[in-house]
Amino acid sequence: MSISKLFFILLTLGLTGCVNPHVKPKLSATELTNGGIAYFSTASIEECTVHSVYLALKKESDEQILNLAKSQFFVTNRYVEKDYPESRGLFQIVSLPAGSYDFWFEQRHPMLDVDYEEVLSPFKIEKGEVKYLGEIRVDGCLDIAVNIGDEYERDTSKLKLLYPDIGQLKPLKELIKLKK
Repeated sequence: MSISKLFFILLTLGLTGCVNPHVKPKLSATELTNGGIAYFSTASIEECTVHSVYLALKKESDEQILNLAKSQFFVTNRYVEKDYPESRGLFQIVSLPAGSYDFWFEQRHPMLDVDYEEVLSPFKIEKGEVKYLGEIRVDGCLDIAVNIGDEYERDTSKLKLLYPDIGQLKPLKELIKLKK
């Protein structure tokens, strides 16, 4: 096999897990009758070339990862159109039953899987609550550093634009914290 064919095959395999749409869920204020809504943004300080780090949500009480189609949030995928190009950032929103939740960073790739230690403290969602969690900034691709920023005005403007009936409610600002 020629080197160019081998390179093409490896490149194709490397990109397999990376080309993913970032589709915003359809939500309305009726979601608040059974639970609450959390919104936040993610930012990628370093551009990762052929893989993506993402956040998954799990309910703190049973440690089970929630339905990934509903609760998987890309952070470093370079092939997803960004809501905030200057920070390679994405606006994220999720409807959750009332309870306490953890974010879990992970990476799945055809050739490499990486699970990261939990660096964010759990957060609570109450019934009827709309909560802003902050901007979760990730620096790195395989070895990551995380910090939390406050982009409340920017992200709340995006919330009002995409979800007018939710945006008219008064969101609670409670920035997620890093574990000590």
